Amino acid sequence: MSGPLTGIRVVEIASLGPGPFAAMVLADLGAEVTRVDRIGTGDGAGDPLLRGRSAVVTADLKT
Repeated sequence: MSGPLTGIRVVEIASLGPGPFAAMVLADLGAEVTRVDRIGTGDGAGDPLLRGRSAVVTADLKT
């Protein structure tokens, strides 16, 4: 993928609100976005806001 943000890496912590939208925009501009999801959440298949993510990591952030 190419764009003005090519070579920039972003870590997105799964959230509600503007976080997923901002990460989608950054990915559309060429940034490499890695999403950290909560354990037990769905994979988000079919969610248009999750496009452009290169990797999805699942983690238990409480422990």
